Amino acid sequence: MKKNLFLIVVFFITIQPLLGQSLTCSPVAGNVTSNGADIVFRTDGARQVKIEFSLTNDFSQSQFTNEITTGSDNQEFFGKISLTNLLPDAVYYYRFIVDGQLFSDGIERSLKTFPVDGDETDFKFIFGSGQQERNDPESYVGNIFPLLADEEAAFFIHQGDWTYPDTTDYNNPGNYFNLHYDLIVDSYRSKYALDYPMRYLLANTPVAYTFDDHDLSNNDCDGTYPGIPNSIKGYVNLFPSYPLVDSSDGVYQKFTYGNSDIFLLDNRSERSPNIEAFKYEGDSLYFDPLDGHTILGDAQMTWLLNELKNSTADWKFLSTGTPFNPGWRAAIEWAVSAQGFIDSLLLPTTGYVTPEEIALFAADKWSAFPEDIIRLIKFISDNQIKNVIFLSGDTHTTGVDNGANSIFPELMASGLDRTNGRTVQIFEYLGIHVWNSGGHTYDLPMSKFGNSFGRVFVFGKDSVRLEAVTEENEVIGSTTVLNGYLPQRKSLAVGPDYLYFGDVEIGNKLSFNSNIISTSCDSVTLLSSEIVGSENFSAEFERDFPLIIKAGEKTAVKLTYAPSEAGNDTVRLLIATDAPNHLQLEITAVGSGKKPDGIFTGDENIEGFKLGQNFPNPFGKILGNGRTSTVIAFTLPQAGNVELIVFNSIGEKVKTLVKGYGAGNYEAFWNGKDEYGSELPSGVYIYQIRFGAAQTAKKIVLIR
Repeated sequence: MKKNLFLIVVFFITIQPLLGQSLTCSPVAGNVTSNGADIVFRTDGARQVKIEFSLTNDFSQSQFTNEITTGSDNQEFFGKISLTNLLPDAVYYYRFIVDGQLFSDGIERSLKTFPVDGDETDFKFIFGSGQQERNDPESYVGNIFPLLADEEAAFFIHQGDWTYPDTTDYNNPGNYFNLHYDLIVDSYRSKYALDYPMRYLLANTPVAYTFDDHDLSNNDCDGTYPGIPNSIKGYVNLFPSYPLVDSSDGVYQKFTYGNSDIFLLDNRSERSPNIEAFKYEGDSLYFDPLDGHTILGDAQMTWLLNELKNSTADWKFLSTGTPFNPGWRAAIEWAVSAQGFIDSLLLPTTGYVTPEEIALFAADKWSAFPEDIIRLIKFISDNQIKNVIFLSGDTHTTGVDNGANSIFPELMASGLDRTNGRTVQIFEYLGIHVWNSGGHTYDLPMSKFGNSFGRVFVFGKDSVRLEAVTEENEVIGSTTVLNGYLPQRKSLAVGPDYLYFGDVEIGNKLSFNSNIISTSCDSVTLLSSEIVGSENFSAEFERDFPLIIKAGEKTAVKLTYAPSEAGNDTVRLLIATDAPNHLQLEITAVGSGKKPDGIFTGDENIEGFKLGQNFPNPFGKILGNGRTSTVIAFTLPQAGNVELIVFNSIGEKVKTLVKGYGAGNYEAFWNGKDEYGSELPSGVYIYQIRFGAAQTAKKIVLIR
């Protein structure tokens, strides 16, 4: 017994110093090059710390850094240590010596240095934005970060909204968190929390990071917000970044991996306020940006252009917090056109929003800064700078485009740990289709609208593969970029690209506008137009053909529906242009030349019994865009028998969607097929819900 007691005492004497020496945050490796790296960490008090590193995980070939004292620089026990004289393209394992004792928490930590600059290399990297929605690790659901760690990528780019620190001061509007440096320090403690699953990724993958709005200051912030110098100070002191070009101007920077240059852009610190993209006339706003309306600021843009021109890398990746895709300008113009016609829309993620709110939301992206867009595209085109690729975040969803709409191939991947914003899906519902290579698009099953990230494969000099990936490791969008890619000097966006006229009484007429926007650096000419499918539609352009649209400008086309007889009409407006990647624009229009049949009428006589309008409506396959299903929401206030049935326009039952007994909120899906699985034709259908003695019905439009 005395011997056992002696051993226990010896054990506690030996281990007790280790228990009192702890790292309180996950260490973060960054500023990795072919021969060095920086590591940021935090201790539980003032400590003497150095790092032991080795090419073997048993640390049989150990080297040691210089020792530093945490807490001596007023950074609340954060420290930063550099590893130097490393070998290129080699894995190094590292651990911490705290107050002369080895600290061990059971986690093996490592980083891999980069290849020598310029070496042709096959590699993979990953990126994303937006996480830890409520600053509460227990709120995390999913396996996105362990999946990212398993990727064993060369590096991870975090594009901002890392823990949403601005939520720390929501109770005091205008008193932004970054006015108080201690709150900035707290935000980094939250970023590196030991109990948050990102620790799996941080243990084996170096990180490059630039902030977006929420971790710079506040939602949709710009360069006029107070406290930005504090945010930059926190970034410099508490994150292992690459050298900044000018910390007084933002946190933009560049690094090289083999034959690729990666530019981390700061599109917040010097940007113009979003509202300066609009002018008001009465109660309506119009898109008309002020001269000099910029998302990067002149200093950063000048630096970027010069660096691109002088780059000898085969691939140039531009990482930006907000999406570049200029085609989303169509969403702004759609919203502007909808003023006075639509009071509000019910959207699945935000509830009711007005057209003005949609315009202001879309104006937070690059698409509202045509001056910067034109300057960038023109410079790259004039100087024949090949293989520029955009990587973007911010929207809490994903979209991929091969360059036809986005000018440069672009992978937008955001929503690491956030409720999916469904922005691409919603805009496609409104008729804005500017992501042509997948992502969280209109036809994707809702089960796949969870967390996601971006994955990039570089195949030496040959090609680059961009992939949008779900947390189930399923690729939902992708495109391959071949060496030699140059942007088009002429490109167009159109929106909306389908118009639903509904029921128009015979002898009457109804008109809607669609907008055509030049999104590249040269003017585009509309050469001719043709309506195919029905003589009940006509199109009127603002000017005669040939119609020139200058770079950054737009024109409108008015489609009018005047049915001459009963029946459903679907037409395509075909517009020939001189843009190489848009030889022909297409706008679809749908209408019905008859009054509603009125087969079923509403009789909602039970309080709380509700039937929602299907979303999206219309749905179906339009020009290959794949709207193949629609969702119908309904509420049953109490238990009872319920039936949800779809009828055709003459009252014949074609599909029973729901038949059962229950209470609660439900969603039913319809894919446009009948009871036997056969596809039904385009047309107006009616869906009716029967709940006890109550019944009500709504119209649904299917387009093939």
